[in-house]
Formats: sequence, C-alpha cells, structure tokens
Amino acid sequence: MNKKIVTIIIIILLILIGGYYLSSLDWDGNGQVEVLEKNRKLIQCAVNEYIREGCTIPAKRQVSFSNPSPIAFQRISSYFLETPDFNKEGKYWITENEAVYASTINAPSIEKSGDAVIWESIDGADYYNVYRIRNNNYSFVASTTDTSYGCSECLVSAVDASGNETAPVGTNYKGYKNQAPVVWGKDKEPIKLAFSKGFLASVRRITLQDVEQLADDPDGTVVDYEVRRD
Repeated sequence: MNKKIVTIIIIILLILIGGYYLSSLDWDGNGQVEVLEKNRKLIQCAVNEYIREGCTIPAKRQVSFSNPSPIAFQRISSYFLETPDFNKEGKYWITENEAVYASTINAPSIEKSGDAVIWESIDGADYYNVYRIRNNNYSFVASTTDTSYGCSECLVSAVDASGNETAPVGTNYKGYKNQAPVVWGKDKEPIKLAFSKGFLASVRRITLQDVEQLADDPDGTVVDYEVRRD
C-alpha cells in the first residue's frame, strides 16, 4: 500500500473520529435540551402516579409556590416508566401545584426592595420570567432581561439560552441543595445509583454492597444515601 493511500485512510479515520467526538460533546446543546425535557416528563409522570396513590409531594423540604424544592427521587424511584438519564447536567424542582421544572441553571435569589423585587444575575440565564400566584397556580406577568421588577409580591424564574426554565421562586426560596445519592434495586443484584453534585448529575451501576463504601468515601466526600427496594 503506497503512502498516498495510507494518508487518505488516516485522514478519513480522523474525520470520522472527530465527528463522533464533537457529537458526543453535544456541541449545539440540542441533545441536552432533549434529555432535560425527557427527564422532566418522566419525573412528572412518576410524581403524578406517586401522588395518585395518596402520597404527599415528593419534596426534600416543605414546599410552597414561592419555595420549590429539589425532588426526593428516592420516594418515586419505583414509579419511573424508564430510568431518567442523569448524565447531562441539570437541576430538578417540584412545586406546590405538583409541577416539575428542569433547567441547567439555578433559580435566582430574590428580595424585596420597596415596591419591587430584585435579584442578582444568574450565570447562563438568557432572561427572567415574572409571575403572580392566582387561583393556586402561576400566572405569567412579564419577561425581562433586567434584574428587578416593579412588583414586590411577584415570583421570578430564570430561563437559559435553550429555553429551560427554573421553577419560579419568591423571597423565601431556600436554594437548591445538592441531592443525596438515590439507590434502587434488590439485594445482591445490579442497581442504579443516581445522584447530583452541584449541577452535575450522573448514574452509575453498582451493587448494594458497594453503597456503604461509596457513602464513606465517594471521591473524598462523605454523603448520605437512601435505598428503595422494588
């Protein structure tokens, strides 16, 4: 085989490898948007079924319209039609009206200032939506790129460049606490561990025997975990 043919083969291989690498990075973000929206729908379905059976809202803390909570995944783990893909970065909230929100960014921390609400700019936010509470639901008021709005009782959400919206929050919002690992499966069988560190969530296949070791030293950080058996 002459050098020219070898060179052409190498170039073709490099192009193929490069294309695969760029696609795996999800360069345009469309894959991430699709994953977040699919996750949100899967979580919403699980929440609906969980509550339909008479359970309370699966929140990590007392939830209200102005203080949405990270989702207590361990409580709804057996209600998923399929396991959500937590390999993309994302945050997930549930609100008092049982709605699930998903976004790549955090909701703003807002406070009152006279007859207005103000908040600090959120990294990655494209704009903000303003809401009032009417008839036990969020009523849209306006969108803005400012970090204040003339309505002291209003709630605010942040929207990223791909259109993913955080849950609307008020002045009593307690923030998004890192979610503890969630384990579901049966003893001595392969199970899935879903957890998030900051905005990054992931899923690993492990066995129940691995959980204690992971909880003792998951990359040098002590964490809590809960087990949900089918």
